[in-house]
Amino acid sequence: MVSAFYGALVITAIQNGMDLLGMASGTKFVVTGIVLLLAVLIDSVSKRRRAARGLA
Repeated sequence: MVSAFYGALVITAIQNGMDLLGMASGTKFVVTGIVLLLAVLIDSVSKRRRAARGLA
């Protein structure tokens, strides 16, 4: 539950920063999508490593 809050906080901070920079709406959408994909990729890789070590 806490990690979802932190994720939402990070996404909001990124979007606010892009608003301040005056980026186009489409660019903000793409950047947010890339950040979400990277987060899922990192989570998946870390879970696989933990499972391989027998920690999960």
